[in-house]
Amino acid sequence: MSMELELAEVEAVPADGAGSVIAAEGMCNLRDLGGFAAAGGRRVKRGRIYRSDDLSGLTESGLGVLAARKIRTVVDFRGGEEVALAPNRIPPTVDRVVRLPIEPGNVIELGRLTPETGPEMMHCLYRVLAREAQAIYRELFALLADSGNAPLLFHCSAGKDRTGFAAALFLLSLGVPRRTVLGDYLRSAELVREKYRRAIEEDARYAAVYTVRPSYLEAAFEVIDREYGGPEPFLADRLNVDASLMRSLYTE
Repeated sequence: MSMELELAEVEAVPADGAGSVIAAEGMCNLRDLGGFAAAGGRRVKRGRIYRSDDLSGLTESGLGVLAARKIRTVVDFRGGEEVALAPNRIPPTVDRVVRLPIEPGNVIELGRLTPETGPEMMHCLYRVLAREAQAIYRELFALLADSGNAPLLFHCSAGKDRTGFAAALFLLSLGVPRRTVLGDYLRSAELVREKYRRAIEEDARYAAVYTVRPSYLEAAFEVIDREYGGPEPFLADRLNVDASLMRSLYTE
């Protein structure tokens, strides 16, 4: 089934405070993935799994916010050049940093990027994530399957694409409805707006790249539905996800 949902149908900010945004100085897109209604009348546990943009700009105050959350594991989806340009600042509670680089290559080529081609390039990127980054997301779920790694935070540069897809897969593995998953994903549009405002003002070609739209995540899920039979077989067969284990660890 396609994930074609209109933006107006999506509850972008859950009324119950699920997926809460956490203020940490030097970050713009830090969120707790807990609180969402999951399968079997349960809810995703709070304070266990976090999603974010990179940690390079954290101030001492921001580091303190993450330390207070007792983050133990940080998973970094950024490529080598991104890490070199913006090395993370790691809170003292972290005892494991795992690099799982996703470098989509030249999917988004500046020479071909225009305001008109930008959305389709993003659709292509999300199809690449679904088809070609399976080994990376399989490793993420292997980390999630060990409760000793939590609280765990995964991130990329903006926390919207590679991280947004990871968050969607995590929530779906717990039986969170697709509409809710899309709503959590779309919150990045507002959260990263100020971070990229100047870049977009200087070059309008980036407008479609430095945001999220429903059709971006839908492109990945269309691949999952048509080529892999839907989220459940995709998670089980391609990412080795034990849904029962995940739900025992991360729902209550």
